[in-house]
This record gives sequence, C-alpha cells and structure tokens, in this order.
Amino acid sequence: MEIHGGAGIHLQPMEIHGGAGIHLQPMEIHGGAGIHLQPMEIHGGAGIHLQPMEIHGGAGIHLQPMEIHGGAGIHLQPMEIHGGAGIHLQPMEIHGGAGIHLQPVEIHGGAGIHLQPIEIHGGAGTHLQPMEIRGGAEIHLQPMEIHGGEGSTCSPWRSMVEQGSTCRPWRTTC
Repeated sequence: MEIHGGAGIHLQPMEIHGGAGIHLQPMEIHGGAGIHLQPMEIHGGAGIHLQPMEIHGGAGIHLQPMEIHGGAGIHLQPMEIHGGAGIHLQPMEIHGGAGIHLQPVEIHGGAGIHLQPIEIHGGAGTHLQPMEIRGGAEIHLQPMEIHGGEGSTCSPWRSMVEQGSTCRPWRTTC
C-alpha cells in the first residue's frame, strides 16, 4: 500500500509521496516539500495542516473529514474529491477535471476517464484495477500495485519504482 512518485524513496505503509526525500506518516499524502501531515491527510499546497482524511488543493480552506477540494469555496460531501468548480461527486470519488462523474473510491487526474473502485490515476486514458495507484501514462497495473513511471506492469501487491531503487518484501524493483 505504498505510493511512490520519485526514485530511491522508501515510504511507510499507505503513504503517498510527490516529491523527493520525504518520509511521511502512514496514510499521508504530500504534494510539496518538507511537510509532514497527519494520518490520512492530503496536501496540495504549502504550510497547511488539514484534519484527518481531508484533502486540500488550494489555500486556507478547511474541509470536512474525508473531503477533497481542488478549487475555492467548494464544500464536498464526505469522501469526495474535486479538482474543478461546481461539481458534486459521489462518495469516495476523486476528480481532477470538469464534468466527470467517477465511481465510488476512484481517483482521477485527467479528463473523461472512468476508473474502477479504489483506483488512483495521474495521467489520461488508463483503466486501472481496484486498489491501484498510478503516476505515469498508459500503464495497466494489477490490484494493490503502485507505479511511478511508465510502460511497466507489476504483479499484485508489488510496488513499481524507478530503476536503481530497492523495494521491500512483496514489492518488485524495476
């Protein structure tokens, strides 16, 4: 359940990293540098500490638990993620575009893509399996896989990292 977006970084279980050399606590998501967030927090700016299970993509906005916001002045329902304006998504959905309704527990970073439950996507035109996290393009991953590159496929419960990095048990080095 690790997510990696760089090279040579070992994260704790359920961590998501978007920079370099940052170790986050379990279930934390980081989008900057040198920021330690609380468990289950997602941060998209700088110097903002959100409450557990909150996701923030702007500045000075405090959302309700399990909410994700990518604009300004928008309050979403629990477990919703929004990356535009005026869009209400279903519970556990994550959206990075406009006018897209995703299935429950989906995460999207492009446009016009419907992902399977518990999927995370950072590109476009990719359909991932449940519990997958993606940070590249045109990659089909197996359940519970995490990928930070492109053009590779991992086995279930494996983590894909940049070449030259070592993975822990149940992960593969590519």
